[in-house]
Amino acid sequence: MRADRYKHLFTKELLMGPNAVRLLEEMLENHPIRGGRVLDLGCGTGLTSLFLARETGAEQIFAVDLWIPATENWKRIREWGEERKIIPLHADARDLPFPEDFFDVIVSMDSYHYYGCQERFFAEKMLPLIRPGGRALLLVPGLKREFEGDAPELLVEWLGDDISTFHDGNWWRNHIAQGCEDRIEVEVFETRQFEQPWQDWFDCGHEYGLDDQKFFSRGVDQFLSFIAIAVRVKEGGLSAPCSAIST
Repeated sequence: MRADRYKHLFTKELLMGPNAVRLLEEMLENHPIRGGRVLDLGCGTGLTSLFLARETGAEQIFAVDLWIPATENWKRIREWGEERKIIPLHADARDLPFPEDFFDVIVSMDSYHYYGCQERFFAEKMLPLIRPGGRALLLVPGLKREFEGDAPELLVEWLGDDISTFHDGNWWRNHIAQGCEDRIEVEVFETRQFEQPWQDWFDCGHEYGLDDQKFFSRGVDQFLSFIAIAVRVKEGGLSAPCSAIST
């Protein structure tokens, strides 16, 4: 596993949740990046940007995060020797400072659910930034299935207000397609990995990870999944109905 090359970086100082590097690796198995300009949206402390720089053909990576200052990430990027490939920025996903058709690929691992649940968010905020023929590779924590009625009390206790951002694959497939007309194709699937990304988070010793582990010991994981969403922007314009494919 290529992700294992970065085990020494899976620490409480650098991990911000379930290990996004492992999840990114699985996403790239079926959707490799062979070149071009990449946006790593919600990059956190930059681990996924490092993986993109060293393990893909990406030529330039914009590492964007709202919670982590760009100066902190720039220091790490220089320590890793990737300052020629990775450019850190501090920005809000709802107001990104990039021109239209700028990116070949947008990558977002374990952050899109924080801002992307807004109606038509992909169509209005993400799609304009991706060139025709480009892609978006999104990974969110979610549900095995939507609930009929109220969510289980344990899940509500764990997530609090964030419970509104947790959905199943069908919800995300339909949500991403809102307002896209016939400009994109969407593939949605549950990842094979689930336990190890979470275990890395528990093992790092972060106080939030230890708190999450308590809820897992009570069975909250029975409701959860990781949802991968691969979007391709069509090159031919408005020629066919917007497609949503589940595998």
